Amino acid sequence: MLLLLNIEISHFQAGALFGAALGALLGLIPLILGIRRKKAKIGILGFVSSIVGNALLGLLLSIPIVAICTYLILKQRTPEAVSDSQTSTVI
Repeated sequence: MLLLLNIEISHFQAGALFGAALGALLGLIPLILGIRRKKAKIGILGFVSSIVGNALLGLLLSIPIVAICTYLILKQRTPEAVSDSQTSTVI
């Protein structure tokens, strides 16, 4: 037997779901960059914040969140770069 569900959502709920999906797509930028640069905590924070921010205020909040998290990831040196510079100065 096939059970059909009659699901109704409001325009607000549909907009929030679409916003969350768009926020997830934008949030992949800091997430992937953070994992590659060994800054996974900032990347995950940017990903989750982008989803929530886009669901609440749309791109008005999501784009600045992604930009700030991306800046924080790129601003900090990677652990390999720090260890290489320390090794070269010791030798």
